[in-house]
Amino acid sequence: MKPFPIRTPEGVILDFKLAGLELRLMAFMLDMMIIFGVSVLAGILVFIGVYASDSSGWLIAAYMAFLFLFRILYFVVLEMRGRGQTPGKKVMGIRVLDSHGSPLTGSATFLRNVSRDVELFLPLIVVLAPEALLPGAPWWFMVFPLVWVLLLGLFPLFSPLNLRPGDVIAGTVVVIQPKLELRDDLFNTTKKAKLALTSGQLDMYGIQELQLLEKILRDFPTAQTLHTLAEKVSAKMGIRESEWHDNPEAFLRMIYAQLRSHHEQRILFGDRQLEKREGHYDSISDS
Repeated sequence: MKPFPIRTPEGVILDFKLAGLELRLMAFMLDMMIIFGVSVLAGILVFIGVYASDSSGWLIAAYMAFLFLFRILYFVVLEMRGRGQTPGKKVMGIRVLDSHGSPLTGSATFLRNVSRDVELFLPLIVVLAPEALLPGAPWWFMVFPLVWVLLLGLFPLFSPLNLRPGDVIAGTVVVIQPKLELRDDLFNTTKKAKLALTSGQLDMYGIQELQLLEKILRDFPTAQTLHTLAEKVSAKMGIRESEWHDNPEAFLRMIYAQLRSHHEQRILFGDRQLEKREGHYDSISDS
């Protein structure tokens, strides 16, 4: 599948692969199995309470409210706390991202998940239990919710990004979680630098830029990203392209090692440079 580029707030473009419909469906089914199991357990407790109590009406009402809130909060809370992953998504190796590269927000996760009730659960209730909502409804009335579920269920097939209506509303996409390889510590693998940077060059970037560089080297070391980043950093620091052109990753690891040593020494003397020094307005990603 064609990579889906997401531009981070720092200006770095990261390529992700969009999750296919089969992965999304399997993840949803796994999550619904968990929700169903918890709902059955709660139902058993409610049944015991109803059997032992004379006033059972409030227990049943509380149980129905629990079913609704638990289903919604399950997805919203876990996607927020799990960096876009529920247990089902984690098993299938997919995650939810903001399509514009910003951090995933609570409002976005709420919108994409509460819309599922309109897309799926409410029409299914109309089909399976019409008397509960519309007593005396004719048989042909069931055609409308069936068509509704069918149209919204097929919506991702006609979306170039495999988006649900909820994803369109919330501005999110579901991507395949990149598989990370365990590497040696970046600092230990780049201690021996072939190019010594001056203090002025190292002061151009702060701890935040150092952390961004580490994240890119560890999580997204694609050839295009590394070459673009090396080109911007070398231009900012005044380093000739011939010094790194054959191996931009080794060059960026060297930059990382010297930046880290530089800032660790400054911290020892009480100088914690979170951002680039005043007068240097370009970050690592948008030099």
